[in-house]
Amino acid sequence: MTGIITIEDLWTALGIRPSQRSQFHNENLAAALRNLGWNKTRRRFGSGARAYAYTRGEEPHKRIHIIPGEDGYPATAEYENDLEEKPEY
Repeated sequence: MTGIITIEDLWTALGIRPSQRSQFHNENLAAALRNLGWNKTRRRFGSGARAYAYTRGEEPHKRIHIIPGEDGYPATAEYENDLEEKPEY
């Protein structure tokens, strides 16, 4: 997957709440992403607030969103433009 993802979305994908994070976690996440070819940056999102994010691939980057898992299921990732109401079965 290529695009841009906020650090907060990465923590959501990992299921680690802010109160559980330490500098050790931050350093390990950053090292893992660098090893996978992601680059750290700061960008403006949504309300205009700047946030840290990671990018990979050619610009323009598609925004990657994380949808938290429910009932023990893992989180999923989708591109911003692919997010839409999906029918429930």
